[in-house]
Amino acid sequence: MEVFPHKLISLLFLFILLQIKLINSQINDNYFSNILEDGEYELVVTDELTGTTDSEVTAEPKEYPGYKENTTVGSVGVPCVGNMIKILDEETKEPVKLGETGIGYLYTAARMDGYYNDEEATKHNLIVDEHGVTWYNTEDLLHQNEKGELFLDGRIRRIVLTLDSNGNPAKIIPTRTKKSIIEMSQVSNCEVITVPDDSVVNVAVAFVVTNNIVGDESLKTKIMEHCFQSIPEYMVPKEIYFVDQIPMTLAKKPDIKKLKTIYQTEIEQKKVKKKILH
Repeated sequence: MEVFPHKLISLLFLFILLQIKLINSQINDNYFSNILEDGEYELVVTDELTGTTDSEVTAEPKEYPGYKENTTVGSVGVPCVGNMIKILDEETKEPVKLGETGIGYLYTAARMDGYYNDEEATKHNLIVDEHGVTWYNTEDLLHQNEKGELFLDGRIRRIVLTLDSNGNPAKIIPTRTKKSIIEMSQVSNCEVITVPDDSVVNVAVAFVVTNNIVGDESLKTKIMEHCFQSIPEYMVPKEIYFVDQIPMTLAKKPDIKKLKTIYQTEIEQKKVKKKILH
């Protein structure tokens, strides 16, 4: 049977790829075997990683026995061995003080080379410092405690502009509103979105799962009162919807797009009801 040259080339290319895959597999196996034999680190395997920040904090030194049991509630952990995190002020780009919130920048050997066919995004997220070191802009708002643990305070992309009661520009940080609501004993879970508003540009809207109690107007009032006491007034949700559960994405994150669709459906239904009443 005659084999055409282009078929030979394809077969040769496939053979090379398989050899590369085999070699890489052996290198990785040897690498991790050497690490584990040294006994210095514990290799943590998990299927619950959902993003850059949390996927870079999954290895813990064995020299800290019981670290998992002593993790501070709300922390996403400590940087993975070999990685570094620096937290910079959003405006000045200077390092923040311990405990203060800033943008997280990550140094890791596992860093990507860039975004495919997107030079602008690559320049925005891969930052070279004065020493020639490349840092990845996680676009996460983080703070760090004295134990070196990181806490996720929000996502830059989800922060939106609004106006406060005096008409001055302000920022809605959905995670702050969420934390305020979820502190309440009557609340089991919560997620907050932002939607456009004609009077103040944007407002917060909360979706709340109650803790086995009826979600009614009385509970809405209590949630509002609690928020007014714990966060700035412009972050208090304009509307609250009670739901059975918060929809999640395949990555086990709150499905913000679906929540916005649910909100739009609620708005349309309200418009229909008004027309019927009139």
